[in-house]
Amino acid sequence: MPLLDDATCQLLHVAFDDLPAEYKARAYGVDYARLCLLGGGELFLTRYGWGLSKRALPKAWFIDQRYQDTGRRLDGTGTVYRVPIVVPVGATKDVVVKFSRVAQDVPIFVEKPVADLIPNSVIESACFNDPFEEFGLLTQLRRGPFGPDRPPVMTKRPLAIYSPPREYKVWQLGRKEGLFSQHVSRLKADQETNGTGVPVTLHLKRDYILFFQWVKGLDAVQLFDDGFLTAQDLRDLYDHSNHALRAHGLVVLDHKPRHLILRPRRNGIELLARDGRFDYALVDFELLKPIPTDLPDDAPVKQLAEAMVV
Repeated sequence: MPLLDDATCQLLHVAFDDLPAEYKARAYGVDYARLCLLGGGELFLTRYGWGLSKRALPKAWFIDQRYQDTGRRLDGTGTVYRVPIVVPVGATKDVVVKFSRVAQDVPIFVEKPVADLIPNSVIESACFNDPFEEFGLLTQLRRGPFGPDRPPVMTKRPLAIYSPPREYKVWQLGRKEGLFSQHVSRLKADQETNGTGVPVTLHLKRDYILFFQWVKGLDAVQLFDDGFLTAQDLRDLYDHSNHALRAHGLVVLDHKPRHLILRPRRNGIELLARDGRFDYALVDFELLKPIPTDLPDDAPVKQLAEAMVV
């Protein structure tokens, strides 16, 4: 069964900026091409993902659980897969398929000495971003503006958000209805202020799957174990990444060195570096948050980040 009607199939050849208004949506500052799939389900493609539109369709990676059959589940507490998809000229391109944990309990533990350094509200209100919040904050980080005191932070690209038509019982998704309603309210307020004629909504009983570009390389802990990084290198890299996030007014509540991806040079014995610092990309954003205005100054934030390394 085809996933798109004939009219929508024709749109896949149209430039992103030329899409008809009825196929455009916006949430938290991110523009999407919104495709309603036959049989139900919605696919939201970012500008980055539109170039892969045919490859991002669920038949390429989702239907019949292809992400499990052809992909590899990644380590961590979430449900995340590295999946190869076919691109032109018979090659393959790896993508990240991640199931959103919106409105689930957050498995984050902060020791008391660290908790004393920050307002309790930062910890007590910790929640996973909904998929549109996550893409919004990630895009904010990627856009800048940049400057000497606000360095660019490389990340994987957000490509698409897919909501399959199947509905589950709330307990099957592990969601808290009260928490989910808060996400719904925030999204509704965003749509009323900055949305388009095509409203973006969240469905309590449906899954949300985020689709990202894969970043080549190894995480900082692997590179430390393999001898590419010293313990001091690891600490400096980690501190720098926290300061770079803070310069953008953001923090990752569960930030850790495993979220930092670096790439060895072709000689296999050095890491790519620039201006005396190792190049890295940040790859985990479900607890990426704006820094509250009542957060303490830079020193406690640094201590918090150090204490959360696991």
